[in-house]
Order: sequence, then structure tokens, then C-alpha cells
Amino acid sequence: MLLSVAATAHLHNVISAFLEDLALVQQWRSLTLVHCSGDQEFLYWHRKTSASLYVRLLSGDHNLSPLPPEAFTIPMVVLPACSLTPNLIIQVNNRGLLTKMYSWWILVMEGWYEPEEARNATYKRFSRLQAGLASDVNIVSFWTQLTGRGTEVIGAVWDAYKLGGGSPLCTELIARWHYSPERRSGWGKLPQLQSYMDKMLVRSRYMAGVTLKVGVLVGKPDYGFDCRTEQDKQGHLMAVHGYSAHILRTLMDLLHFKVEFIGSGAWGFQDDEGVWVGLLGMLAEGAVDLMVCHPTLTADRTAVALFLHPTLHTRRMLAYRAAGLPLTQDVFVLTFTGSLWLVCLVMALVLLAASFRLASLQTAKFLSGQPKPWTWVEITLWAVAATCQQGFSKVPQGVSCKMVFIIGYMASYLLYTWFAAGVTSLLAVQGQDTNLQLSDVAQMHTDFSASWDGLLPDFFSVRKL
Repeated sequence: MLLSVAATAHLHNVISAFLEDLALVQQWRSLTLVHCSGDQEFLYWHRKTSASLYVRLLSGDHNLSPLPPEAFTIPMVVLPACSLTPNLIIQVNNRGLLTKMYSWWILVMEGWYEPEEARNATYKRFSRLQAGLASDVNIVSFWTQLTGRGTEVIGAVWDAYKLGGGSPLCTELIARWHYSPERRSGWGKLPQLQSYMDKMLVRSRYMAGVTLKVGVLVGKPDYGFDCRTEQDKQGHLMAVHGYSAHILRTLMDLLHFKVEFIGSGAWGFQDDEGVWVGLLGMLAEGAVDLMVCHPTLTADRTAVALFLHPTLHTRRMLAYRAAGLPLTQDVFVLTFTGSLWLVCLVMALVLLAASFRLASLQTAKFLSGQPKPWTWVEITLWAVAATCQQGFSKVPQGVSCKMVFIIGYMASYLLYTWFAAGVTSLLAVQGQDTNLQLSDVAQMHTDFSASWDGLLPDFFSVRKL
């Protein structure tokens, strides 16, 4: 026997209990509730929320326009009245918001469906939902049924996703939840909700036959684009190297898709007629599915890229901000990139020689056994020995010895540090291969832009791994 949810329990009690359990499992500290005119009975719930969970109310009667900036990092929970409004879901989907948010939870009351038909009802209602690999969209179906223990409200959490623009909507049961007025609410047989990475790994078996066309930059000696290509004699691309290429290969191993590289002689610009040319033009026209050559090392290129991103319309892109790379976060690389570190190297050598010469003069002045200052050979040998913490036949004594040791050791250490920083910066600029795993990227908290569903109107959506 199937009853309406409202007939057995107040709607706000059911949803309040579910959100409390969901926030506990997901370890949320804040969330955004999207409500419509039919959800007024529920709005008092946020006043009872514990201090550890911040709830922001957002009206969906105006299609969530404009969205607050913090909405892009806070989970969005759509209440039932808004979920049953087709215009809201369609408008949100057309604006690409379902893939821009950190997490979407759409609550639906299935009071007139049998439990075994809940999946079919969910599929039919949200068949136009354009969720993709770059999104985290969950549909929660509630229904009420009579059991031997009394009346219970059952909630089924469905993961909704699409593997491409032409593929059908996929729904997968990932958790069950129950509620009854007589006893406390709780999760059923699947209390552990899948993480975003777990969902990607589960869906990877569906991507075995997918081939992504990847645009890369060729024929340019500029290695600041994090893209170094190898070509054969016929001009065919043989391999692509760089941070993005390593990440792409890691994703290929995880998701089991194939890649076809397409080269372009320019990163991207607008011609006199306002048409995009180069890699950005190929993205805008849909000639490639993914772009991996992105300005990384120089601030001006990154600023141009961030300025151009909102103005383009494309399908898929993989890019990241230069500030997220460990090399660009290094103060030495930021300071000594290019030829500037050579100037500092010469200055360090001059300072080191002058310091040792001054110290040797002071040594000759205060030590009776050494009337003459040290020679340059003795100074060099003593500096090498002091840096390597080894002994030397001629050892200065007294206060001058301490001064020579302190100045020499510090100057030698700075010289070594500057030299290492210079070599590191040159290796970074020259685009040498770096073993970068996906776990390392996650630990760096790099801002990525990834749009995999092919239906976003905007150029990219920022996500953090």
C-alpha cells in the first residue's frame, strides 16, 4: 500500500532529517537550499540548524539569477517544489549550472509511484537533464509505504550522469535512506556515498570506445605553454609532453578512453572579423574536444587566458592556473626565471670574493704568524673546505676565523641555492618531463577547468580535485 508523504509525516520533518543525515555523512559545513513557492512550510528548518552547518536560502522562482559567488563552492539542495518545476531545471541546465556547482542534490516526492517504478519515473522526468562527467548531480526520490513495522518514508539516492551529448541519461542507485515518526532516521544498506573519483572510476568502463580529439600547440619554440610536441618526418604528432599531458595520460589510465592529437600553429587570437583562430578557434568551432596547451609560466599569458575564457563557447577543455603549479609557487623560480638568476649569480660571486678578501686582510692584521694576506688560491680552497665541512692545512684563528666562516658559509649556501633555483627555472621553461600523478595534483589544490559533457554554454567551469 502506497500513501502520500504528506499524509503520514510533515514534509519539513522528512527533509530536515534527511539533510541532517546527509550533511553528517558528507561532512558538510554549509549548503544552499533552493526553494520555490511550494516550499514555504519547510523554510523554518534552517532556524533549527546546528551552529556547525550554515544554511543559505536561495529562491528558485527567478531561475537562480543572479547567483552569489559562494554558490560555486557550496553544495546545492533543490527542494521538491522547485524539482517539480520543469522550467527551473531546464534553465539551470541550459546555463551550465549543473556542471559548475560542487554538488547538486535534487529532492523529489514520488508519492504516486510504486517503489519498483521509482527509477523509471526518475529517468522519465529528468531525461533532459544534461549531467556529465564534470558534474555531481544526485536525484533523491522519496515515497511512503506501509511495512510490518509501520509507516516509513523511503528515500533512494540516484546518481544522474551522461557520458556525452548524444548518450542517454544514466541513473545508478548509490544509497537508501528511511524515516519514520516512531523511530529515528538512518541510512540503509549503502551508507557510504560514493565520492566524485569513485563515480569516475565506475563510469570508466563506458568510455572504452570514446576517442577525444585533443588540440595541442606545434611549431612554436616557446615552452611557456606547458606543451612540447614530437613530430616525425611527415609532420605527424608522435608524443606530447608537459604537466597537462601527464594529467591526461593519468586520466586515460583511469577512464580508459583514447586520444587523437590535432596540432595548431597558434594558441588563439581573434582576427579582424572577430573570428577565433588557433587552438581557441578549434575549441570554439568544436573541431577538438580538449585542449592541453595552456599558458603556465608567465603572468601576462595567464591574465590573457583568464580574460578570454568567459568570452568563448566551446565543448571541452582541460586547463589550469599557473599559480597552482609547485614551480611557480617557488619564490626562486618566480624571481630568477630566465636570465635574472645569472645576474644574481655574478653578484653572489663578487660578494663572496670581496668577503673572503676582506676577511683575509683582517686575518693578516690580527694574526702575528701570518703577516701576509691569504692568496686567492688559499681563499678558494678554504671556502670549498668550509662549505663541504672539511679541514684545511691553513686555518685562521680568533675573531677573524669566525667572521670568515660565517661569511663564507652563508655566501656559499646562497650561491648553491641560487644556482639550484636557476637550473630548476631553466628546466621548467624548457618543458622537461615531470612525473606528476593525479594524487599530487589533488594535494596541490590546483584550480582546474574541465567540461566533459559537451553541453556547457560557458567556456569552462572551475573545479578543485
